[in-house]
Amino acid sequence: MSISLFLLTLLLLIQSIHTAIQRLPPISLHEQSSIGTSIYDLSRIYPSTSKNLIQFAFLSDTSPHNSFFIVDSLTGRISIKRMIDREELCQTHICNCDRCLLTLELIASSQTVDILSLEITIENINDNQPIFPVS
Repeated sequence: MSISLFLLTLLLLIQSIHTAIQRLPPISLHEQSSIGTSIYDLSRIYPSTSKNLIQFAFLSDTSPHNSFFIVDSLTGRISIKRMIDREELCQTHICNCDRCLLTLELIASSQTVDILSLEITIENINDNQPIFPVS
């Protein structure tokens, strides 16, 4: 009987917490884009009002993908934090090298907490000189 009471309590707790997982439309970004360039605006999806202030953040601070971007917690603007070099990403296996894909996982919180996933394809700008084998 105590197990059923525990399960009922757990079910009520889970129902009171609303969490949605939303996959945002993917974007493409050229490597070597300028630091500070705005790449996405979450406020277009989550407009804040005076009664419903939404805050944004990365889901995890430990993801290596987050080190390239910064999210403004109040406006939801995602910007480039440091230079992105596609070749370096692939050499260090930070990205999925088939398409050089980075995934940002973010949260939007107010009365509910939504988990957001944003896929960013890093496009090559051919910034390295070719190396040909000498025969």
